[in-house]
Amino acid sequence: MSSKLCRCGRIVSDRCDRCQKRTEKRSVSAEGHGYDHRIASERYRKCFPLCERCVMLYGTIGASPARSMHHIESIKDAPEKRMDPSNWLAVCEPCHEAIEGKPIDGMIVKRWSEENYWLAMEVTDDRN
Repeated sequence: MSSKLCRCGRIVSDRCDRCQKRTEKRSVSAEGHGYDHRIASERYRKCFPLCERCVMLYGTIGASPARSMHHIESIKDAPEKRMDPSNWLAVCEPCHEAIEGKPIDGMIVKRWSEENYWLAMEVTDDRN
């Protein structure tokens, strides 16, 4: 029996039980994050290159790049809103973790962003 390094760093013969269970539980396409979703996410984040929550909280100077697309109402709870841009936020990882499972917080950011994101971006452009 040969040993190898699991992706989590443990030495195993195949894959450790913990990683195997995590893989079985979470399938990206099963959660609704398939190819069409990835393309939509990339396009949305091109429109909103800075984290929408960071821009709201810290302004454009202190904002982090948007690395993922957050669903305000989860795909599990509202599958019909999976591809609805009004249900999306472009966020950095810390902000994604901060608002995950908190739809009201996400709605607050979305409402602010719809009214102010581009105004904040213009102010930054005017300074340069």
